[in-house]
Amino acid sequence: MALNAWDSACTKLELDDEEPELEQLRRIRDRISQFRGQLKAHARTCLPSAFGFVSIQTLRDPTPEQIASTMASNRQKVSDLKETFWYTTPENTKIPDSMYRNPIIQNLLNVHWFGDGTHNRAFYFSGLSLLPLITIALILSAVACAIDEWKTGRFMGVGFERTHYAARFNRFLKTLQQWKEFSATQDHDLATELQTDLLRNARATMSSSPDSASEDGDIDDAARMAAFTANQV
Repeated sequence: MALNAWDSACTKLELDDEEPELEQLRRIRDRISQFRGQLKAHARTCLPSAFGFVSIQTLRDPTPEQIASTMASNRQKVSDLKETFWYTTPENTKIPDSMYRNPIIQNLLNVHWFGDGTHNRAFYFSGLSLLPLITIALILSAVACAIDEWKTGRFMGVGFERTHYAARFNRFLKTLQQWKEFSATQDHDLATELQTDLLRNARATMSSSPDSASEDGDIDDAARMAAFTANQV
């Protein structure tokens, strides 16, 4: 991954190919890990308000029954959200144009790439009118990791490690790519509309001018296609 990042940077800066030094590779690796950790931290912060998880630490004068009930409710939310959290209303996946429209996706994009103190990450999207699917897949993976932190009913930190979440990221990306292909065959290309909306909305939230910034668990194919069709306007 570090070598890929180095090659991409050389290409973008129009530099001649050269071998990175070990220290440079270490710095890239550390930055990737930091970037991933910050994204998951933002997802963790958004999760309770987005999906209603309740920490037992916030219970007033908790009884054993309240603690048990709260933990059971949190576990149920994890189960319910596992394959639906990206819908506008996760408990109702039949609403048209709701796939990948949950506000938490836009929220994380705004905060992590376009918010204050993000080291000009908005520059990553310079010249683009569509948010890359790989970015959406990364956001979904971070949210999935944050949800996993509640699977026991109590909040317990889970590392957003490549070894644990690469497979899930790849499934998200594959599904997004298949949805993109499907949407292109429909009267309403909802995938392209989503990519356009996410990037446009994120740029609109920036404290600086968006124009100046732009310059400077798997499911089978049949079920996936059924979900795409149900989502179509």
